[in-house]
Amino acid sequence: MRPSNIPIAVALGFLLAGCSGGLVAPGAGSLPNVGTDGVRTVSDAADALDGQRTTASQNATLAIGATDAFGSLVGGFSEDEETRTALRLSGSTEQRVQRATGCEDGVDFSAPDRYRDPRSDETLLYYDGGCHDLARDVMRRAAPSGPNSETIRESAALFFPGSSAEAASRSETLRISDATFGRNGPTPLRAGLELATSSRLATASGKQTAVDSAVVMLPSQGNVTDYCQQSAGYSITGIPSLDATFGWQTAAFSEVARATDGHGMATWSATENGETFQAPIGSLAIAQNAVDPACPMTATEFSVAGTTAGRSAFSIPISVTFRRGLLVSVSVAHAKVGSETLDVTTAANRPRADGAYVHGVIKGARTELATFHTNGFGDGTLTITSTGAQYVIADWIVVGI
Repeated sequence: MRPSNIPIAVALGFLLAGCSGGLVAPGAGSLPNVGTDGVRTVSDAADALDGQRTTASQNATLAIGATDAFGSLVGGFSEDEETRTALRLSGSTEQRVQRATGCEDGVDFSAPDRYRDPRSDETLLYYDGGCHDLARDVMRRAAPSGPNSETIRESAALFFPGSSAEAASRSETLRISDATFGRNGPTPLRAGLELATSSRLATASGKQTAVDSAVVMLPSQGNVTDYCQQSAGYSITGIPSLDATFGWQTAAFSEVARATDGHGMATWSATENGETFQAPIGSLAIAQNAVDPACPMTATEFSVAGTTAGRSAFSIPISVTFRRGLLVSVSVAHAKVGSETLDVTTAANRPRADGAYVHGVIKGARTELATFHTNGFGDGTLTITSTGAQYVIADWIVVGI
């Protein structure tokens, strides 16, 4: 079922002139294009007449911060699980196992990749179990960087349902350290295995996000592995209509675990604590701090730097389950993001073409602020309840209108 040549043309159909900046997904499951990424809205002007009402822009700002906080967690778990699945299948850099799994419930793995690099592997992830509707094409190339470490360069092409045009791309550099490498992939040394990732997403419409993260895994105790994790990220291009960019940093230092069932299922669970940031476009960056990663962590390796006055603390209890690297379910109950609450569930009976359908509700003190819906790969929409305005979510992060 592997295609001989994955199309690499960028998605067509983006509106020009006054509607530039919209991210349009052609075909079934398209994301919306709902107008220009302009400036102050009519709803804002009306709200300004009543000092007791939160403006539409404020509602959008709060909702985007909460959505990004949640999305950064699920996106991080998803990438970690994808990587661990590929490493388990391919083995170490020195002992790359040549194999092809064929289509199995929406996943098609091969080592080496289609270009036959001996230190590479490739994973095709599909919206459907029959491997017909491609969602992600992930290629990895590895190189040793020390006796207990290696560096993996990863590139991923992202596709919308029913379309062969590339809608976005993600590039990553993954550093694996404190590990022993065998035919079943890396395993932790006594101090723990660290996966440090630098990731950049670029949509075909020019939207960009950046995320740096680190996960330290301890040796397994049966089917349960304790870990600690932290990350920082931000939207490089921001949301021009709000004259703002958004960032986040999060950490789970203790009492967190990854549990497996021996049949391809893995569940990550934690209570993630962190902060969201709102700042003028172009004023945020990621700072790398000089720390020695360990578990439990006592300091963060990455943090958001720059103009971070608009900050809000969050605490999100989360559980995410995967099967062979594909998201099966996610649950968040009564998370706190500033003064707002967040609840997230996964629908059980959605068509496979939509993947696992994720539904989130963001509420203020007295009313619903927004809802969001994504497929199992984190592509969808955020809708502001008071105005109906919609923002595009790509790869779990809000990228624009």
